[in-house]
Amino acid sequence: MPPGSAASAPICYIMSSTGADRMEIQSASGTPKSVAADTGLVNFTGLASTTYFVKYFVQSSGSGTFSIPALFAPKVVRAHFAINLYAREAVGGASDNGRSALQAAVVGRRHYYVPYYMFTAAYSDGASQTETGSVDLSGMALTYEELDAQTGVKMSYGTVADEFFESSTANVDGVFIIGEGNNLSMTVGQTHTLVVKYSVDGTLTNVADYDELSFTSDKGTVAVADDSGKITAKAAGTCAVTVSVTNSTTGRKLSDVINVTVKAA
Repeated sequence: MPPGSAASAPICYIMSSTGADRMEIQSASGTPKSVAADTGLVNFTGLASTTYFVKYFVQSSGSGTFSIPALFAPKVVRAHFAINLYAREAVGGASDNGRSALQAAVVGRRHYYVPYYMFTAAYSDGASQTETGSVDLSGMALTYEELDAQTGVKMSYGTVADEFFESSTANVDGVFIIGEGNNLSMTVGQTHTLVVKYSVDGTLTNVADYDELSFTSDKGTVAVADDSGKITAKAAGTCAVTVSVTNSTTGRKLSDVINVTVKAA
């Protein structure tokens, strides 16, 4: 059982398997399964002598209180705040193509360093696994003196530094279109967005940034695919859509193909 109680409503995704049901598990790896407190995974029976990789998530997360002690108000503190940088913009952004940042992995952090910060109101924090988090910090950054070797003393309010994680493709050894099997049937005018996962050491994992992927159709007159994996059926016929990614360490190009059949509306 994962950490948490029945009240925290845990769910899980079975990502991969070492048994004969590996392909079946991969094709359904994007389907969440509930977890019962007494019986474990609901509606799932594993194979004997088989290892499964399972990711657990808790729907109702907890939060704590961030307290900065002081003998007077307003409080003057040395502050360091860090917020996550996601691979894609929030829904409605110019480049997210309808995807939420909450559906993508964290690709870095933005750090705010303020040597002297004066809070003029209480600190409040909101955190959720399903909603955008927010932090209310009411106050002002105070100037401080910093020695500059060339110009002497200068005044500063603080610094902002972005920390980006290593490329998410460095350890990728495969890329797979998930949940569609080998074929996709559509009608003219219909759209469908492909779900893609990386394979890292043989284990399926979420794509951190869809901009790392390329989608191509061998017959654009039948169906086209944009850079977010959305396929648009144009005319009756068949075509093949290929998704590709390049391992940033080895330079090896990895790909998967799905056959698309388009029927007249």
